[in-house]
Amino acid sequence: MNWIVHQSAQVRVWEQPHEFGRAPRPPRIFEIGTYFGLSLVEFSRMVPGAELHSLNILPEQVEGTPPQGEILPREQIGWYARSKNVPFTQHLGDSRHFDYGLLPRPLDVAFIDGRHELEYIENDTRKLRPLMASGGVLVWHDYSRDNDIGVAASDAIDEIDGRLFAGALTHILGTSLVYWVAPP
Repeated sequence: MNWIVHQSAQVRVWEQPHEFGRAPRPPRIFEIGTYFGLSLVEFSRMVPGAELHSLNILPEQVEGTPPQGEILPREQIGWYARSKNVPFTQHLGDSRHFDYGLLPRPLDVAFIDGRHELEYIENDTRKLRPLMASGGVLVWHDYSRDNDIGVAASDAIDEIDGRLFAGALTHILGTSLVYWVAPP
């Protein structure tokens, strides 16, 4: 994941030495699927000083039974990141109905790891793609054929790749990560 995050043009600019008083804006990283906040801790470690935002659905907002497992109660969402003193903005809601206007723009890295059904992955992709900075990186998680969640996510990502990206998404072999870099 570290390598993918560092494909973002703004992350690379941020990490270059800069003149006193002339620091570029911090990279903006957004994830869908906070859960305990492990990814937030990792993003904070990979890109110190990044502006972090995360979205998670609340149990009362779930329609039906989520196939990928437990939805955390409000007080548990992001607890691990908070315990590590990682500064982030927690957004709550269903990604299909979330007001993406609440996010800073442009985004330099967006990590899609929410619900794994085609409806959600396609919605998340369509809403995030236009928010990406030039050279920004859009990342999908759980691309795998090892379990039901991975199969559902993989099928959805493959379909989106064909319809929205003309086959331009890249799967990193040996991982469950797929990414796309926004053109300059």
